Amino acid sequence: MNKKLTLRQALVFLLLLPIALASFGEVITFDDLDTPGQGGPTPLGYHGFNWMGFYYQNAIVETAAYGTNGFWYGMVSPSNVIFSVSDMPEINASNAPFNFASAYITPELNSNMNILVQGFSGTELLYSLTATAISSQATLVDFDFQNVTRVTFTPPETGQQFVMDNVSIDIIPEPSSFILAAVGLAGILGLHRRRR
Repeated sequence: MNKKLTLRQALVFLLLLPIALASFGEVITFDDLDTPGQGGPTPLGYHGFNWMGFYYQNAIVETAAYGTNGFWYGMVSPSNVIFSVSDMPEINASNAPFNFASAYITPELNSNMNILVQGFSGTELLYSLTATAISSQATLVDFDFQNVTRVTFTPPETGQQFVMDNVSIDIIPEPSSFILAAVGLAGILGLHRRRR
């Protein structure tokens, strides 16, 4: 009876492992980035992603220097945010598929802003959504872009910047990760069975 229970538990674990790994997400707050002075380019590979055309900034320092603006209102978790510095910034994971669930977006200076956000798999457009952000508070935008390799952001006019914080995103594990986990579990069960 005990062996059957152990094997049943192992089977349930193997069946649920892909679901658990695929649905594991991360909320990136940017608060672990060191911000002496004015911040700088968001590092390539930060949390497994390339943040092309995004800089990070301490919103409290920015507000102290320039007054209340989108950096202050866009800060969801103290104290860092990222902001756009190009006309079409993008997030990618070096062609690895990922899910882009949500983000808080705020215009830096404009009162309201409609930002075209598009999700691609390679060059194929999979998703297109216009996110409306207001300047007086961080706006949570649910994207639910699944299995994309890059996400682009296009403000309505050249030079308009926006702030983002608490980005919910996750890399989709490769099938080889599932196979490796299954082989490891099978090895552990084999050792357990051999000892009995």
